[in-house]
Amino acid sequence: MNEQTQPEQNDITIGDFILIQNIIGVAAKRGAFESNEFTVIGALTDRLNAFIKAHTPPAESTEVDEDGGQLELPLETPVNP
Repeated sequence: MNEQTQPEQNDITIGDFILIQNIIGVAAKRGAFESNEFTVIGALTDRLNAFIKAHTPPAESTEVDEDGGQLELPLETPVNP
């Protein structure tokens, strides 16, 4: 039997960078870093934020009203129980 194997995907995606950013935030909230490490962690977080912003398309958060003006829409719609 001839099995074809696909090459392993080692690509990192923008979602991976967002996950890294979230992990750093959770670790900081849980006290995983000492105070003298926050400068380095903050600089890394700033670079991650800039990278994510530069590589993420803007969300469709506006709509045109009847007069041709833009209406601001919330990014998250609240759910009423």
